[in-house]
Amino acid sequence: MQTVFITGASRGIGLEFVRQYAAAGERVIATCRRPAAAADLASLAARYPDRVEVERLDVTDHAAVDGLATRLAGIAIDVLINN
Repeated sequence: MQTVFITGASRGIGLEFVRQYAAAGERVIATCRRPAAAADLASLAARYPDRVEVERLDVTDHAAVDGLATRLAGIAIDVLINN
């Protein structure tokens, strides 16, 4: 199983990447600015609780990027989709 990290995963192509990778059995770390407002992403996380992890991330907020990097320390990212 690969670990796929996707930014901008709450809608559009980012959400579709989450859907496709999760359905294929990959682990997905899906990020978006407002997870509480991302109903479709939450639905995928509920459907694939062992594969989809949702994280809050605004890529323009350097402190948030650093904080997420600290939380994910030690996790190998096989695929990065910076959407």
